[in-house]
Amino acid sequence: MNIKEILSSTVDYFDKYQISNSRLDAELLLANVLNKERIQLYVNFDLPLSEDELTEYRDLVYRRAHRIPIAYLIGEKEFMSLDLDINKDVLIPRPETEQLVEYIIDHCKENNLVEPNIVDIGTGSGAIAVSLAYYITEAKILAIDISPKALKVAKLNIEKYDLGDRVKVIEGDLLSPLLKLEKDNVDIVVSNPPYIDDKGMKDLSPEVRNE
Repeated sequence: MNIKEILSSTVDYFDKYQISNSRLDAELLLANVLNKERIQLYVNFDLPLSEDELTEYRDLVYRRAHRIPIAYLIGEKEFMSLDLDINKDVLIPRPETEQLVEYIIDHCKENNLVEPNIVDIGTGSGAIAVSLAYYITEAKILAIDISPKALKVAKLNIEKYDLGDRVKVIEGDLLSPLLKLEKDNVDIVVSNPPYIDDKGMKDLSPEVRNE
């Protein structure tokens, strides 16, 4: 099967399982298997897939149809135009969280905070900390999380964008590490913990509910 044929059949398969964004998900999974950009799929529609590629792709398609989030399958998620490494040790950063990051960036500009000291509580993948450090080029950020596994992911994303000199991670529960350090020069404390109650969980898609 070539790229055009496999994408077409995958979209039909996803539609049967009521997967939203079926075309996009099919393309993301195939681009991941072929190690190509999505746009390259369109200029290589007639390219045949090897048996190994087909086997790997079909496995991913099956898992996606059974509601494994796409970010966990391909190991990354775009956030604030940055490609962040993601695995099951962290929650997948949500598009809504970008609004929080944008608000802080605007706040710093409006208040002339050129070198803000920022603390990110419950950093998870490091999405907020990395984005703020990337777009506020002189910001210094302390990223805190109680999970050592989550901090490993955060460190990967910090290193990915060469931000290790301005973003530090520390293990701890909420504000406890900050209080122990007795820091008195913090300009901004930011946190985006899980915020959906039990009632709201019932209305979520299986992908979000199972994160």
